[in-house]
Amino acid sequence: MISGYQVDENLIEALKTAPRTSPRAIASDLQKFNRYSEDDVGVAIFQARRVLEGMIRSTCTIREMDTDRPLEVLLNNLRKDGSLSELIYTHCMSLKSFGNWATHPSPTEIDIFRTELSAAELNICGQALNVVVNWYCREVLPRLPNTLSLGVVKGAAIQDSHLIAATQIDRLVYPELFWGIPEVLFKWHKVNQDIFTLVEDVTTKKTVGCLTARGLSR
Repeated sequence: MISGYQVDENLIEALKTAPRTSPRAIASDLQKFNRYSEDDVGVAIFQARRVLEGMIRSTCTIREMDTDRPLEVLLNNLRKDGSLSELIYTHCMSLKSFGNWATHPSPTEIDIFRTELSAAELNICGQALNVVVNWYCREVLPRLPNTLSLGVVKGAAIQDSHLIAATQIDRLVYPELFWGIPEVLFKWHKVNQDIFTLVEDVTTKKTVGCLTARGLSR
């Protein structure tokens, strides 16, 4: 068993009881981080990066920023507009960097003698998560709308931007092997517009879900 630094259960509980789905999803990912931190460093740190991405995209939503951008761009945008202090930004970048390393390890990124993530990196990520989650619960959670209005986008109404957003959802949910490729989705949609059904936040126009299905018969 690995001795990892876990996230405060009180913070997780605050997110679990939020009216919006995004904080509850973050709480679920934090619980996975705590669970994996006991026996799988790489998966736990990958989970920490997912938590970070969820918090940052949620923050960008209430700041009315474009959320369909790489995580590093979003972090820098929030830093520039004053939403992230230098301290919180530094903790976020630490989580991002170790999370990237857990996904695509490179022997030169830690040191030439030890190429595997260890409990030391896990503890850094656990402590950084506590700091950033505490900030999120204090500064962002109270500002999230209490309700989420969803709409369905189908057929010819689906634009390339919707399909690109769907591939971004893949990156938050699935291993890289199962990520959608925008150019492939464009071709599928051109052949059969009924393949995709998108779910959209009608307030922010952000794509929050995608169903891909093809009927067996008419």
